[in-house]
Amino acid sequence: MTRKTKTDSTDKVDIFMPIFIGDYLKDTTFLTTEQHGAYILMLFACWQHGSIPDSDQVIRRITGLDKDAWSESKDVLMAYFKIQDGAIHHSRIDRELISARRKKKSMSTRGKSGADARWGNKKNATSNATSNGTSINQAMLKQCPSPSPSHKKNITPVTQRDLEFLERFNKLLNRKFRTMAGKASSQLTARLKEGYTVDEILDAAKACSTSDYHVKNRHYLTPEFITRSDKMLLYSQLAETPTTWIRYSATPTGVDVNADGKTHKQWLEENK
Repeated sequence: MTRKTKTDSTDKVDIFMPIFIGDYLKDTTFLTTEQHGAYILMLFACWQHGSIPDSDQVIRRITGLDKDAWSESKDVLMAYFKIQDGAIHHSRIDRELISARRKKKSMSTRGKSGADARWGNKKNATSNATSNGTSINQAMLKQCPSPSPSHKKNITPVTQRDLEFLERFNKLLNRKFRTMAGKASSQLTARLKEGYTVDEILDAAKACSTSDYHVKNRHYLTPEFITRSDKMLLYSQLAETPTTWIRYSATPTGVDVNADGKTHKQWLEENK
């Protein structure tokens, strides 16, 4: 199924990626034609999503290389990247993304300032023309206060869908979340509209929980985190087919197992 991912308008700078041809050719003169293509596709993925999963299977999907071709080129291509928090980053792409976002924010601020300067005087004139009438109305309201003042609070209602999602999320990961904090609810709605199912989102959360980084920093794995478009893209691909055995804990007898309770030998047997 083809899914569309969305980026917040404040960060949407992935439409245009700068390529400095002189620097690129200087650093890649020894690459084969096939390696050039794979490297460019990995750069594109980093530019669009900030990083790519540290997974041979996912990288082969991105580059279109088969298992043997990727095995031959892996060491050469990975020398251009760094692994950080369980994901693959490109230092130059990271810097250019930061620069592009700063420029976008600066242009947005200048545009807003220009609009305020252009239309501010007209708004003030309109405000002054109605100020006397407003003052009279305010005075009358003070003399005749409302007999039933409103005490409404800005509370986002929790839907039945959110409650069911939280219940399954908590049970799956042994957590105790009570609300869909932050943007979690709206992000969940967006992911469902893109074609993901709740089961797929929970599978992605499970895959995320078994990564080395999140085993050590489990507090970062929240409903708001896993329903982000970039995290779903990353961890849903890892959830589809296990590519490596990851130690999750040890049994009472001291035997290492993964998140599914499988030893390394058992996992190898099941994934031959």
